[in-house]
Amino acid sequence: MFKKQLYQNTTGQLIGLVFLFLLQSVNLFAIQYEAKAYYFETGNGGRIYCKIESEQNRTVTINNVITTSRGDNFLRVNKHYRVDQGAKDDLEIPSSVTLMYLSDIEDKNTLINLGVYYVVGIDNESMANCKSLTSITLPNSIKKIGSKAFQGCTNLKTINLPATLEKVEVDFVDGCNSLESINIKDGNNLKFYSLDGILCYNGEMILCPLGYRNEVIIPSSIKAVRAGVFANHEQIFSVTINSGVSIKDGAFKNCSNLNKLTLNNGIREIANEAFKDCVSLEQVNIPGSVKSIEGNAFKGCLSLVSVTFNEGLNYINYSAFQDCLLLRKVHFPKSLKTIYSEAFMGCSELREVTFSEGCLCDNIGSSAFNFCTSLAQIKFPAAMKTIGEKAFMGCTALETVVLNPQIQELCRYAFFGCTNLSSIKVPTKTKVYEETFMYCNLLQGL
Repeated sequence: MFKKQLYQNTTGQLIGLVFLFLLQSVNLFAIQYEAKAYYFETGNGGRIYCKIESEQNRTVTINNVITTSRGDNFLRVNKHYRVDQGAKDDLEIPSSVTLMYLSDIEDKNTLINLGVYYVVGIDNESMANCKSLTSITLPNSIKKIGSKAFQGCTNLKTINLPATLEKVEVDFVDGCNSLESINIKDGNNLKFYSLDGILCYNGEMILCPLGYRNEVIIPSSIKAVRAGVFANHEQIFSVTINSGVSIKDGAFKNCSNLNKLTLNNGIREIANEAFKDCVSLEQVNIPGSVKSIEGNAFKGCLSLVSVTFNEGLNYINYSAFQDCLLLRKVHFPKSLKTIYSEAFMGCSELREVTFSEGCLCDNIGSSAFNFCTSLAQIKFPAAMKTIGEKAFMGCTALETVVLNPQIQELCRYAFFGCTNLSSIKVPTKTKVYEETFMYCNLLQGL
């Protein structure tokens, strides 16, 4: 009994000691991980929170997340301060600031002045959703701007950036629907600069504000328009692209009010989805310098009535003009070599397709003119060798097809469902399948 009681007492004491140790550890932990709030004041008495980048260089980055610290190691915690306390109307951030420090963010009596620090960056999402901000000017000390830094600043119209920038994430103004211009002051930085309010880097356009004015003119000094730079810009109605400019993927995709497009000679290629879903575009003149029109380049341009292909064009790639519902006629130049799959699929108003004398085109890809239901006749050039699967499937108005004697193959379903096709002469050496003319009920002897 005595041993049992002694054991119980000893166990109880041990448990008590462990509990006391844990309690002290928690207290130590609470002291060790002390909440810190660094900020500087703006001219209107607001605060902008930040984190220390380098104590040695006395530099800070704007950041709206309160940190905890243990020694020199900083850890994020789930505690945010609204940076827009200081982001009102027209805001100009100075290069050097007086940094303040709250060692206990609930106790205003612990305010400490840490002296002068330099602002070198804007961190990810740090000034997001500052609804009252209309313009902002950043100092020459700024070197980098993080992802979504100004996201959702819906009344922001102007951003003035320094020429000293070294790194900018192109999504830093996502959702800034009123933004009209991004400006960079004159300086010695040859990498980042602005052209009429559009942000450029090393000779390429990389970011156009969503609220940009109605007309875009891209000079020959620009080497390229990067992917998606003007995508979804609803206010743009006119675009002029000068010689030597490269148009990257989706550059003008879904510019729903774009109805005037001028492509000057010297442009080499129109990239994938470059003008896809530009539903107001009515006519396009492709200069002879363009060698290739890439996939989906003008797909879904529902108002496109006229397109001109000039001598020099070699390839029309897959779905390039698919679902251009109002396109009436196309004439292919002698230089054209291949029409790829689904290039004009669903162009239901396409009535006339012609080839220049001596045209080099030797292949029409699968479903290239699928369901062009207004096309009545077509004559293929002497170089034509292959008509792909379903190339003219569902062309219900097609009556006359003229093949050249050298044509080698009419693939399966090439003229499937051409219910009005009544005139075609197939050379004896041409490979034809049972399905090639399936449901062409007016044809006899094939």
